[in-house]
Amino acid sequence: MATRCRSVSFNKFSYMVYLVASQIQAVAHGKEKSPPPQSLHKPAASPPKQDSQKKSTIQKSPTAGKKNSQNHAQPTQHKSAPPPKSSPNQEAISPKKPPQQPKEPNHISTPKPSTSRLDIPYFEIATGCTFIESGSLYSDVVSLSNQDSKFFGRLGNILISFENMIYESIASNCLIHLPPRVSGLPFYTPSCNIFNATQKSSPRSKTCMHGTLENFFYLSKTSNGKSIVEMRSSYGAVVDSLLKTYMTINDTHAYGMACPSESIFSIHIRSGDITRGTYNKKSGHYEPGHVHEKYSPFPTSYYAHVLRHALQSNVDRIIIFCENLSNPGCSAFETFIVTLPRAEMSVGTSLQNDLKLLSCSNEVAISAGTFFKAFTMRRKHIHTFEYLSLHTDGLDCSTINFLWFEEVMRIGTNLTKYFMIDKKQASDFERETNVWKNNEYQRALINKDFKMNSTTCST
Repeated sequence: MATRCRSVSFNKFSYMVYLVASQIQAVAHGKEKSPPPQSLHKPAASPPKQDSQKKSTIQKSPTAGKKNSQNHAQPTQHKSAPPPKSSPNQEAISPKKPPQQPKEPNHISTPKPSTSRLDIPYFEIATGCTFIESGSLYSDVVSLSNQDSKFFGRLGNILISFENMIYESIASNCLIHLPPRVSGLPFYTPSCNIFNATQKSSPRSKTCMHGTLENFFYLSKTSNGKSIVEMRSSYGAVVDSLLKTYMTINDTHAYGMACPSESIFSIHIRSGDITRGTYNKKSGHYEPGHVHEKYSPFPTSYYAHVLRHALQSNVDRIIIFCENLSNPGCSAFETFIVTLPRAEMSVGTSLQNDLKLLSCSNEVAISAGTFFKAFTMRRKHIHTFEYLSLHTDGLDCSTINFLWFEEVMRIGTNLTKYFMIDKKQASDFERETNVWKNNEYQRALINKDFKMNSTTCST
């Protein structure tokens, strides 16, 4: 029995030597390596999984392998240029931790020459706009592609996509066609959605961009080579005015709804998608759910200092908005809100109600993310939190370097930024919450008492 086992071992070794020798010989003669004969003891090894994945990646189109790839407009004639290493819009997404730039190129393409033109005369929309229900693509109109059936991100991200669409329409001398309906706003229908942002009577372009919301969200340069930062500096006021018309936002209305006559100070605390989780009744430990790791909540101390400012003001109502009570700050304020005059909590109310009150507020404190863009189009005093890495001297207004701050200041309002006085505490807080996991330690850190200072920057 022992001799037979040694014999099998010797045969395996000899077979391995034979394989190595044959491969060396094949390489020496410049021949392709043939697969080894089938083993009697086990099936032939399949190609390594990693190699097959690499091969398939080469064979696939640029959008293959990306989630929701059906939402990307496929290039028709022109190859899309790869995106830059960083997108200027990333600073607008989150002041502290912008989401990673996708590896895929921006698949925004020009339409085929056979695409029909809308050809609305310039004088019909030079001072206004018109409404078209159809989702057809026109060669002289910047619009969303037909396959864009699923909107990208939440309302704040959608508005960023709309802004970049308008910048592109200005750069290419095209009309702009915004959707006849806005995803997530079933209560609102715009009165018009075709605009001429260029205000030019010259012939319009025949190769206007079509793409998905995600395409336009990550657009860093317009077709004429100008960056979105440059376009924002030159045409930001035009975009603000156009979007306010599209959303029916003015001094008396927000999203077509009449503003209340009373003065309001709003405090928005983001919860829900970044603070999901439950307590285990048996162990007593907190078990976090799936959260967005790039959007950590602002510290509760920031909101507390804003609340103190609100209580010292003469507004009629002070409203703290929370999607639910999963954010530690929301649950903290709930315990003593009844002791504060004019203050109230708005938890789990409809988006329609929240947008109206937030937009119509005289002053508003914003939270992490891009949702603020949906309710800061009207002139108001805005409050925000600033991380240590984003300023050298918190009292210096020149350190306001976020792109969206420029937009806020442009519409003619005041901005108050809050920051931690102790720089070591500020540094530790930013480091410990940089990757947000919503665990017990991080949630306790959010509710820690931090001494704050603030400075107000005016136009």
